[in-house]
Amino acid sequence: MPATNVHHIIYPPPPENFFNPMRRLTASRQRTALPGALLAFTLLLNAVFAAGAGAQTLRVLTLDDTAVTRLTPLPPLNLSIATGGTPPYTFRMTGPAATADDDDLPPGLTFVTQTTPVLLRFLNGVPTVAGTTRLTYTVTDAAGDTNSTTFNFTVNELPSFPPAAADDLDLTRGADVNMALPPAADGTPPLTYSLTGPAASADDDDLPAGLTFTAANRRLHGTPTAAADTPLTYTATDSVGAVATATFTAAVAGLAFITPPPTVTYTTGESVALVLPLTTGGVGELTYTLTHSNGAPVDGTDPGGLFF
Repeated sequence: MPATNVHHIIYPPPPENFFNPMRRLTASRQRTALPGALLAFTLLLNAVFAAGAGAQTLRVLTLDDTAVTRLTPLPPLNLSIATGGTPPYTFRMTGPAATADDDDLPPGLTFVTQTTPVLLRFLNGVPTVAGTTRLTYTVTDAAGDTNSTTFNFTVNELPSFPPAAADDLDLTRGADVNMALPPAADGTPPLTYSLTGPAASADDDDLPAGLTFTAANRRLHGTPTAAADTPLTYTATDSVGAVATATFTAAVAGLAFITPPPTVTYTTGESVALVLPLTTGGVGELTYTLTHSNGAPVDGTDPGGLFF
């Protein structure tokens, strides 16, 4: 009888329904030992019962579907353990067209097992081809019994921005801005976004003065307060660390008159014909207004009869 079976008999104690004539001796306070042959038979019978009662069906725990990104190192992915059966176990990960010599894993990946210093089973490598593969994870015990579970392993394409994400922005000092930047395509969700200037730090995005970027909805908003050209970097990062970037310039133009508006004095009844100066700066077509000191427009309705 192997030593391990003897240990199972002595510790832990056998269940109450095990055949144990020694229990009867104790209950009746009898001191006479059992004959050696009967004691040996009792131990053998209990060992058989213990082995049957403790045996469990070999089972490997199920694995959830997994998604990663092409050309991005895999995050730590230690695979599940097995229970029951007869240790030690061996593990194998295979794709749908696996053979004895080829596991048919997604290109760039290998399945690694190690037993020291701790038992680990994990996928390793950098996936090189996008697509979904149905993988089978199999455990085999020392008795040759097997059990397996399957799951989908998806390799997503790298995140990327559309060309419009790199278009320069033409803004005007003092004019409100509220615009959504385009989302990135592909990558492994969820994606997070950032917008930073050339001197950005952990505490300061270094955006044009007066502007704020809200990552949750990718909106650039606010009112620029200083005329300047600022190079910006727009970044999307997916859940496994793959990154897409787009760079563009936010040009904030200010308005300035080429020459200051003149101060002109006219007498009552005198005809007025005055060309006011143009301005520089701004974005696109400019429009002009002329108002009185009280803010009322000069439109011919005032008593002076002037209009602009």
